[in-house]
Amino acid sequence: MSSNSINISVLFADKFGLEKTSNTAQQNRLPVDTEDNSSSFLNIEDTPQETRPEEINQCGAELFPGLADIIGGIIDDLDGESKDGEIGDTNQVGTGNCWLLSGVNALNTTQEGKKLIRESLDYKSDHTVVHTACGDYVVTDDEIARTKGSFQYSSGDDDMIIFELALEKMIDDCINGTIELSKDAPSVLHWLTNEDPTKPGHSSTTGGWSRAAMYLITGKMGESYNTVEEMEEQLEKFKNNNKKDFAVAVDTDKSSVVLNANGIPTPIVGNHAYSVKDYDGVNVTVINPWDSGHEIVLPKKEFFKAFQGMDVCDLSKNNEKVNYFKQKAFYNSNGMVDRTEERVEEEKYTRTYKYYYNDENELSKVRYEYIYDSGFCGGFNFDEDKNYTSGFLGNKDTKTTLTFNMDNGDNRSGYQLGEVDKDGNLKYTFVEMTDEIGKRIDDNYQILQYDNLSASDVFVLARDLSDAEFDKAMAYLKDNPNATLKEVVYNINL
Repeated sequence: MSSNSINISVLFADKFGLEKTSNTAQQNRLPVDTEDNSSSFLNIEDTPQETRPEEINQCGAELFPGLADIIGGIIDDLDGESKDGEIGDTNQVGTGNCWLLSGVNALNTTQEGKKLIRESLDYKSDHTVVHTACGDYVVTDDEIARTKGSFQYSSGDDDMIIFELALEKMIDDCINGTIELSKDAPSVLHWLTNEDPTKPGHSSTTGGWSRAAMYLITGKMGESYNTVEEMEEQLEKFKNNNKKDFAVAVDTDKSSVVLNANGIPTPIVGNHAYSVKDYDGVNVTVINPWDSGHEIVLPKKEFFKAFQGMDVCDLSKNNEKVNYFKQKAFYNSNGMVDRTEERVEEEKYTRTYKYYYNDENELSKVRYEYIYDSGFCGGFNFDEDKNYTSGFLGNKDTKTTLTFNMDNGDNRSGYQLGEVDKDGNLKYTFVEMTDEIGKRIDDNYQILQYDNLSASDVFVLARDLSDAEFDKAMAYLKDNPNATLKEVVYNINL
């Protein structure tokens, strides 16, 4: 194992990242051109019942604070519980998130999609944990009722509302920096998760692509197709797949009127997403999220007149899940439990933020940890005001750990050195440990990375050697990382 010359301060320069996680209301975003020519279907005509984006902020709970809880409770009692892992009939109401609803409805047409929907919903007594491609999000029953009373999200099925709220929280986390998307992620995800103050509407889910919704729920990324030839080929695959694991959504560039299978003129909404429910080789059955219980059956020729783009997600084992998030956030009913990030600096390491709460469900402590593949690890604890309280450096393989207290100016004291138990607590420390010895180890943290040096060996070197001898020992270990204490002492005395 080689030693790593790294700048430790870089690893925790932003403390535990809460500078980026404010809960201020996020503005929404308008579509932009994307480098992969993805289909864009959103917003103005997407909002049903003639509601325009500038009116959205004045409806439901926004107009009468607190009223949504009362109204939502009444609606909830009337429509009953529908948290069952199955997407029933839904109606898009006041949010321009047709991409999300149609993405979920498209998944719901397939056997594998239904399975993945069920697996992503973990019901608790008063809340639901939603497992997404970028972490776990909690939606409480109170939030569902309040949402119904606001008349801003979908109506009908509780599970659909849960997905709306969970993905909204996820997108907000991306916007405010709580989680981070990888640079190599498809542009449909980057556009969805980057803030643009010109986007209309009250929700960060306004505007997007159905394949983004399908990815966030399944972890499998789809493709977009925009020519008639490509779309016809995908429809044939959908038919031959027999609704097993091939989810399809389609979108429009502009409004049109086409003839349905019975020859009746049928309006198709512009800048809007539909899901494909069926195709028999002659007619295509699509679902408008404004009313998912109503089927629109179109001859193939009329279908191609109405729709200009298609989002397809292969849910089979042939399409492996892929992680496009450098950071993921995991929540429980109290709040964020931890936040992890995979990064590559000089070598790969995992960074984790863990959040602790008191009996009043208030944030009481945050612990930041990083662990390199080499075994080198470290971390810091912060209080509820983001002040440093303590930290540690060590080697997860030898279980050697140096702990210390610290103030917010990064002044360190109270060093202890020993091995840790399975819970990460020191099993022992050295009686003769002083801050001077601890600081020598702290300043030369590489000494903790060598696998053949135990806690006792590290202590002996830091306590007994002169400055010149210690520097010579560190130079020898750098060239001989597998050296034992006996070999180090022998060679520095040559």
